[in-house]
Amino acid sequence: MPPRGKELSKDLKDAKIKLYKESKSQRQIAKIIGKSPTTVQKMIEKFQAEGNTLSKPRTVRPPIFTDRERRIIVGNVKKKSED
Repeated sequence: MPPRGKELSKDLKDAKIKLYKESKSQRQIAKIIGKSPTTVQKMIEKFQAEGNTLSKPRTVRPPIFTDRERRIIVGNVKKKSED
């Protein structure tokens, strides 16, 4: 299931990990940071698995037209509108 909210800032992620390393509980971290315990839990699990808090790059849908095709279409539309 894809994420639903905004991505957390790097500072916030680092603060969570710092508190985790200080042996704070997930509930205490959630209360301090102002996020849900589930969010804290998932961030800690990701940190344990990958060793960092970096987000993976997102895939982008490939464009329908190439730059050249786009220029041709725009040129054709301009020619038609001048007639």
